[in-house]
Amino acid sequence: MAEQFAKEQPILMPARMKLREYIQRDFVVIVDPKITQEHLKEPSFWALVAAQFVPMSRLIVYPDDNSFYAEYLVVSCDKNWAKVHELNFKKLTEGANEVLPGEFDIKWRGNHYLHSVIRKSDGAIIRDQFKTRDEADLWLKGYVKAA
Repeated sequence: MAEQFAKEQPILMPARMKLREYIQRDFVVIVDPKITQEHLKEPSFWALVAAQFVPMSRLIVYPDDNSFYAEYLVVSCDKNWAKVHELNFKKLTEGANEVLPGEFDIKWRGNHYLHSVIRKSDGAIIRDQFKTRDEADLWLKGYVKAA
């Protein structure tokens, strides 16, 4: 009889299955564009938020300028550290800011400010909240012509 049980196909017990929302946490983390891939792998980077994590929490990370997209899995954590495993890290060129000749730049400044026209000499924001880079560029051409 014991031999027959060992040969049977294993089955999943109901107590081992739960809704993901009850046992796992998912977070979207929007970081400063100066944060690097190496910073994200460092357990101390997560010190101020680690208390919210549980093992197997999933972190989706991207900076304000959308220059990369990353996914991490929390392997272990405590109140002031979290060890993460990198599942995915992709550099994105479309969201990256390119430098314009002249005295102004157009930069993506995140989902709140969107594309912004910035004066290079002092970093002053001339105007922001353009939905597209082309829209900001068109406005900038008019602004330069009027000035």
